[in-house]
Amino acid sequence: MTSIIENNLTTNRRVTCFVCGHRTLDKRCDWDICPVCCWEDDVLVIDEQDKRSPANKGMMVSEAQANFVLFGASTEQRKDRCRSPRSDESLDPNWRLLAEAVQTIQSRK
Repeated sequence: MTSIIENNLTTNRRVTCFVCGHRTLDKRCDWDICPVCCWEDDVLVIDEQDKRSPANKGMMVSEAQANFVLFGASTEQRKDRCRSPRSDESLDPNWRLLAEAVQTIQSRK
């Protein structure tokens, strides 16, 4: 399976947000904030692993993913600042929720 990072490099498209899976970022590790989920792209979260993000107040990627599924934003408090993806911000077909995010979603339902 092609990784999100490899797919973005070979397709010359925007970079995929690790939290919502939409191609919203101009490049990785540039502290951009995804307009779809309001996750700040952190230089310390550089792969598809569940890590704490200092830029996002120490939140785990899986927690932000679960919040996006449940609230439409990386945190419930940020949901009023997020927007729906535009037509040029497609969902990356290689993006997947982390297993930890799926567990969190199931436990909150």
